[in-house]
Amino acid sequence: MSIWLFSTSQLAPRSLSGESAGEPSLEQLYAWLDCDMIEIVSLHPDQYGREVQMVIDEEGKLKEKELNVLATGMFQQDHGPHDVIVGDAVILSGPNVLT
Repeated sequence: MSIWLFSTSQLAPRSLSGESAGEPSLEQLYAWLDCDMIEIVSLHPDQYGREVQMVIDEEGKLKEKELNVLATGMFQQDHGPHDVIVGDAVILSGPNVLT
């Protein structure tokens, strides 16, 4: 089980697993992403077959947030090169995914 923050201001993801037991609340996600509305993007399952989700700011492009190179790479690996991720992204897997 894990929660990772892929930030536009850091070169490596940061673990948020200690900040939430199980599924994070909407309030936690809004705070982590500095947003008012989230978008959930499904990614391929992890190496253990667990569901993986990327949570991003639904309005990130309208707010002209910075390109997130790490999150864009993950997104494009699963969905192709047709779009990019801007702003911070939270990656959820296993029991931390949103239901």
